[in-house]
This record gives sequence, structure tokens and C-alpha cells, in this order.
Amino acid sequence: RTGAVRRITVPLRNPQDPFTLRMRYDGPPDYVIVGGLVFTPLTRNLLATLGNEIANRAVHNLFYVSQYAKLDGLCEGRSQFVVLANRLPHSVNTYDESFRYGIIATVNGRRLAALCDLPDALAHPVKGFHVITFEGLENPLVLDAGLLQEADAQIQRRYEIPALARLRKAGNE
Repeated sequence: RTGAVRRITVPLRNPQDPFTLRMRYDGPPDYVIVGGLVFTPLTRNLLATLGNEIANRAVHNLFYVSQYAKLDGLCEGRSQFVVLANRLPHSVNTYDESFRYGIIATVNGRRLAALCDLPDALAHPVKGFHVITFEGLENPLVLDAGLLQEADAQIQRRYEIPALARLRKAGNE
């Protein structure tokens, strides 16, 4: 350049998926446990724990969403994808394993923008039941809301869980 000032144009690109690809370094993961079902946001931290589950097709979907959600327009109206990440066995969730690693679409007819929306959605059961729908699945997960409160207390004692939820506001990553 020999000291000459030049104007150049540098294109700025938006990352493919700004919220799914975040790593969290500053604390433990957020979660909500209801009926022994553990819900958490889809993050790189979660994806890093799924190595042993790579043969599971639902896990493939999580990796797909982590890479292509923004390009495919799946991020609209969301700041997080909420995932059913685990199941702590109890009689209230005996047949719920098939929903594991599913991305939540609605809870009791309410769309979730982030994990912090889940407790409010659970406060409004439909005719005594929690109805949870998942992206790409036809059949919903239906839980008897009346049985869950007692089950949650038993699960918390059995698995020595200090709290049934740990939440930060979405966007405070």
C-alpha cells in the first residue's frame, strides 16, 4: 500500500444459528424436570454429551437443527430449542423413552420460545393433562397433571435433586 489509504468493502455474515451453537462456560446447564422428564435447551454442551447416542435418529435431528435451523427458518419466534434430554425412571413416565431427544413444539397448546416458558405452559393443563407436542412427531406426549406433583417429590428425593428447575432468562447466555 505504501502508506496509501484505501477503502475496502468487507462482507459481514450472520452465523448459521446464533443460539444453538453457543457454549456455556460460566455455570451449570439450565433445566426443568417434570414427571422425571428433563428438559433443557439445545446447546453445543448438550450435543457434546451425545457421542454414545449417535445411532439414535432423534440425536441426528438435534445435530441437523444445530447446523441448519436458521437456514431452514426454524428459529422464527424462538431464542432456544427446548429438548427432552433425559428421563429419570418413575411409573409416571414408563412409556416416555421414545420422546427422548425430541424438540418441543408446544406444551398445553402454548408454543415455547425458550426453556423459561415451560413452567408457565405447565401451569395450564388441558382437562387435567399436560399435552406436549414435538417437532416432526405426530403423536403427543400426554402426562396426567394430577399425578405429577406427587411424582416430582418422589423423584426429587430418589435422585437427590436439589431443585426441579434451574433457569436463567433466555438471551442471558
